[in-house]
Amino acid sequence: MREQGNHSGVPCAEDVQRDTSFRAFAQEVEESLNGFARSKGYTSDSVEQGNHLLAFCEKLGISSHHSVAEAIYKLTEHLKTPRRVLLVKACGWMFLEWRRTLNP
Repeated sequence: MREQGNHSGVPCAEDVQRDTSFRAFAQEVEESLNGFARSKGYTSDSVEQGNHLLAFCEKLGISSHHSVAEAIYKLTEHLKTPRRVLLVKACGWMFLEWRRTLNP
């Protein structure tokens, strides 16, 4: 996935015509989650199939605030050096936290 715009967060001319809908945003977060989960070996298929590492950490009782801390870290990094990919990753972590609250 190509990061849009430049490192200042300003979109390039070719990005102006891009879909700015919530659906497009959600799709980008989902693609990021699935690609990252597979590349790290957290899951064999997609984020919807479950996270093997997260399930293990939950059994150990060490996962309750990890996703929130990761999101805060990504957002702090974005404030220092604005990069869209950091926002996408922060939202991915928030999705995992949201999902965790459905089955506490």
